[in-house]
Amino acid sequence: MLLRILHRTCYHYQGPVDHAQHMLHLSPVDTAVQQVRAHTLRVTPEPAAQSQARDTFGNLRSFFTLQAPHESLCVEADSLVQTHAPAPLPLVAAGATVAASATAAAPAAASTAAAPSVCAAAAKALSLVPASAATDAATTDAPSTDAPTAPAWHAPWQATWEAVREHYRYRAGAPYDAASEFLFASPHVPRDDAFAAFARPAFAPGTPLLAAAQALMERIHRELRYTPASTQVNTPALQALAQRKGVCQDFAHIMLGCLRSLGLPARYVSGYLLTRPPPGKPRLIGADASHAWVSVYVPWLAATEESATPPHDTDPTSALLHTQAQQVGGSWFDFDPTNRRSGWGSPGEDYVTLAVGRDFSDVSPMRGVIQGGGAHTLEVGVTVAPPDELQALLARREGEAGARAAKPQPPK
Repeated sequence: MLLRILHRTCYHYQGPVDHAQHMLHLSPVDTAVQQVRAHTLRVTPEPAAQSQARDTFGNLRSFFTLQAPHESLCVEADSLVQTHAPAPLPLVAAGATVAASATAAAPAAASTAAAPSVCAAAAKALSLVPASAATDAATTDAPSTDAPTAPAWHAPWQATWEAVREHYRYRAGAPYDAASEFLFASPHVPRDDAFAAFARPAFAPGTPLLAAAQALMERIHRELRYTPASTQVNTPALQALAQRKGVCQDFAHIMLGCLRSLGLPARYVSGYLLTRPPPGKPRLIGADASHAWVSVYVPWLAATEESATPPHDTDPTSALLHTQAQQVGGSWFDFDPTNRRSGWGSPGEDYVTLAVGRDFSDVSPMRGVIQGGGAHTLEVGVTVAPPDELQALLARREGEAGARAAKPQPPK
C-alpha cells in the first residue's frame, strides 16, 4: 500500500520569539514492512541552521535553529511510504524486505499442497487458533495414542512468557542484549504492582509469550474506553488505568507498564494509521491524528536442547522459519490495543511507523526551547491517504482558496 502523510504543526505566539531551538521526530524510517519513497520537511520561517541525525533507537531526528524574531512557526512533514502486510512470522533480519511467503523458498521437491501457508503455520505456532483451523487439508489423521511419539519440537517463537522473563534476568558477564533497554521504568511508564495485577489473568503459567500478550491487548481493548480529550500528554499511565479510559497514548503506556512489570521487554511505537471518513462524508485535510501502539520483543528460545532441532518430517515451511529464526535471534511483534490489531513489525498494512522509544517522551513529534513569545496556541493537522486521493484534496483546497481570493469584496 502506498500512503502519503502530511503532518503540519503551527505555533502562534503572543509576542515575538527572539531565538528558538527545536527537535523533531517527524521522519519515518525504513523497516522490514515499510520503505520511505520520499520525505521533505518544510519550516517557516526559514531556519538559520538545520541538521538530521539518528538517535540511540535508530530514529531520525531533525534539529533546526531560528535566530530571527518571529511570531509564528509552522513545520510540515510530507512523507510517501510504501507499506506491506505484516509478516505472520519474521523471515528476514530487521530492515530487509519481508518475503511474501516461506513456501516459495522451500525445497523444490516439496509439494505445495503438503506445506501450510506461512499464515497458517504462524497461527498454529502461536496457539491463537485451533490446530484444525491452521492445518492444511492434506494433513493426515492424528496417529493412534498407542503409537510411540518423538519428543515435541518447540518452535523458537513459542517460548513461554516465563522463559522470556528468565532470559532477561540480570546475570553478571552475560552478553549484552539491546532489547533489555526496554525492560525498565521510563518517564511515562513506571513498573508497578497494579500493572502486574491487571496483566496477570492473561499470563497463566506456561502460556506462550505472544498468546499472553495478545490476551492482554484484548483485555485493554475490551475494558478501557477510548475517550478523546480525557487525558493529557503527561497523564500518568496508572491514572489512565484506574479511570479505565484514555487515548491511544494511554493504552500504549498501560500495556507497556503491564509487560515491563512482569519482566518482559516492550517499546513504544509512534506513527500513523489510515482512517476512513464516516459514510457519506468526504475525507478532510488535517482531520487525522498521529497514533501509538506497542512492540514486544520475542527472543528465539528453544525449550530444551533436544527440542531445538526440528524433526526430519517437519513441514518445509516450519523448518525454514526455524532456520531463519536462528539467524535473526529474535524480532519485534506489534500490538495496537486501541484497535485490537497485531502483526510482526506492524499491526497492519495501513500503519506507518514513525519512531520507537521507551515511551512518548522519547518520540515526541516536536519539542524545543524558545526565548520570548509569551503564551501561545498550537494547531496540529494530520492527513493520511493514498497519494492520488490526497493530491486531489490539495488541488480542491487550492482551487477553493483561489476562488475566495478572486471574489469581489464588498466596499467598506
